[in-house]
Parts: sequence; structure tokens; C-alpha cells
Amino acid sequence: MKRVMNCVPVLSITGSDGVGGAGIQADIKTISALGGYAATAITSVTVQNTFGIQEVFDLPADNIRKQIEAVMDDLHPEVVKVGMVRNRETAISIVRLLDLYKPKHVVLDPGIVSAHGKQLVEKDLLKDIRKALFPQSSILCLKREAIEHLLGTTINSLEEGVAAAQELLKEGNNAVLLLGGDFGNGAITDILVESGEKEPTFYSTLGVIDRNSHGVGGVLSSAIATYLAQGNNLHEAIEKARNYVNRLVIYSIDLHLGQGGSLLHHTNHSHVTPHKLELYNSLMKEIVQHFKQHNDVSFYAERLNVTTRYLAQITRKVAGKTPKELLSEQLMREIELQLTNSDKNIQEIAYEYGFHSQAQFAKFFKQMKGTSPTEFKKRALKNK
Repeated sequence: MKRVMNCVPVLSITGSDGVGGAGIQADIKTISALGGYAATAITSVTVQNTFGIQEVFDLPADNIRKQIEAVMDDLHPEVVKVGMVRNRETAISIVRLLDLYKPKHVVLDPGIVSAHGKQLVEKDLLKDIRKALFPQSSILCLKREAIEHLLGTTINSLEEGVAAAQELLKEGNNAVLLLGGDFGNGAITDILVESGEKEPTFYSTLGVIDRNSHGVGGVLSSAIATYLAQGNNLHEAIEKARNYVNRLVIYSIDLHLGQGGSLLHHTNHSHVTPHKLELYNSLMKEIVQHFKQHNDVSFYAERLNVTTRYLAQITRKVAGKTPKELLSEQLMREIELQLTNSDKNIQEIAYEYGFHSQAQFAKFFKQMKGTSPTEFKKRALKNK
């Protein structure tokens, strides 16, 4: 019987997360939301929430093996995602099963460092996992912080990110995707290096995408796995997965789920068409480029060849905010960076960002942050 193209099985092998933002629960939500069929094998049961992981219980390797065999023998998934693996026996067992069943793609997203910077795998065990699992992966997906931990280095630029990803490529992976984040250029940039390809591929998104939401990396890797299962090539799968994650972040901004970090909500947002999302992204790109000189919404509407009313409808549909609110938020992000990371005084910052007086600047700042720029700077410097 021929399968429906989109509804293809994807097996996720990883740990659990009780609040559903990461791990097996998030993978089930992601795969299902994208039209795939989610199958699972649980490696660890965690006690965790958005504040972090408090406790981990690792299932026996033999039980994990049986879980995987049961799924592979029945559903025959061509794409497998491997996440949290915390003991050598489990890693070896997974490798043997991958050799036996030979899925077309293996997306590896090992839980090395938690979102709060906690090391999840002991150093000696990490060596075993690298040796066993890394060469099995079609693509290795790792956040910048995890790669820094693996290689004992820091990554502060795109060039350093490329070098680090290429170093990991030597361990036998077909491809490495470094989830880089902000390299200081006002964009969220990920770096792909592939075996046999001399030049890296950069995937960048300008604007306000916040990668600090709980479980973003795992959602991205399971989305890549799903799109690969649906017949996309690697570049298509990454591009579509990044767009999906970006939409989730935007949709989830004002939900306030989770006290220790925001959670993503995988509900159906079919009311936002690709055209509307494209227009929204174009607006954010224009805002990043021109917000210092222009705070008039009509300027951006004219640049995008739409009316101000239509632009407001789009931003409300996509982000639940007006264009003016998006402009103010971008302005505040830049001002906060200046207040915390530069030697400029408040008057200099006020004039740099187009305020006619320090008093006007202070009024705007208090409306946005509920405090004065002076007090904000004092607290920021104290916490450094």
C-alpha cells in the first residue's frame, strides 16, 4: 500500500520532558504538526521544567533496544532522530540497530548541554558517544554552546563558527549544522558544512527571533527530520524547519507559558499564509536596517508597497502587535545594548537614537521598561 506523501513515520529516540517543551513530547508535537507520523523510543525520564533539569532516570539499554526494534519492524521509518543518550551501552545499541535497519537519514541532536548551560553527559561518556554516534549521522545539529563545550573553544564570529563546524565534520558526519544565533550582525545565523562541499551555507533571519525559548534546538532538528522524511533535500529541509521554528517563536511570544523560560505552542496557525509571513519578515528586515532614522510606519508601508492599514493587519495576524510596537521593541533592544555594553552616557544615546531631548528619551524608556534609563544601567552594571 502506498503511503500518503506527507504522513510518513519518523522515529525519535530521546528523553522525556514533563512540561512538553523539549524531548520526546516536543518531537511528537513537531512531527505531527508538520504532517508526519511520530513514533518514539524513550531513553531517559527527566524531572524538569522551564527552570532546568532536576533529575534524570536513564532507562536500561536493553529496554531502549526493544523499543526501537518494535517500531522499526512495524513502521519501517526511513528517518530517525536521535536526541538524549546518556550511557555507553545505549549508544552502542543504537549504532548496531542503525547498521541493521539502515534508515535513509539519521538526524543527531545529542543532549550535551541544557538550555541553562548544565552539562548533561559526563566527559568520558561523551567521547564514547562521539565515537559511536557521530559517524552514523546524516546531519549533526548542535547549538553554539554545545560545540564550544565539545571542542573546548569559544565561537564569537561566523569565521570561528565555520572552523568549529568543520572540525566536527572530521569525526565522520555527513553534515554539521551549527545553531549559531546572533553573531552581532542583527541576525540569527546558522551554519551548515557538508562533507565534500568546500563552502559553508549560511542561513540567516533578520529581526526579532528569540532562540532562547525552551526546546528550540530539539524542535528544529525534529522538523528537519520530518521534512527529510517527506522527500525534501537537506537544504530544503533546513530552510523549511527554520521557517517553522521562527513562526512558532513569533506565535508564542505573548503566551507566557513557563516561568523559567518561554515555551513554544505548536497549535495550528493556518490563518497566517506564507504571503503574510513573508511580508512580516520583510518588514522586520526593513526595521532592522532603518529604525534609527525612521520611526514612522508610513515609511515602511511605502517601502513594502502596501498601505499602513494593511501592514497593521499583517503584524497583528502574525505577531499580535502593531508596526509601531515592533519598531519600539527593536529600538529598546538596541538601547539596552548601548546602556549595558558601551561607555556612552545617556544623553549621547538619546541623541544617537533620534530623541530630541534626554527628557523625551527618559519618558519613552519608562513607558517601555517601567524604570528610568539611569536605574536600568545601574542594575545592569551591578549584575555583570
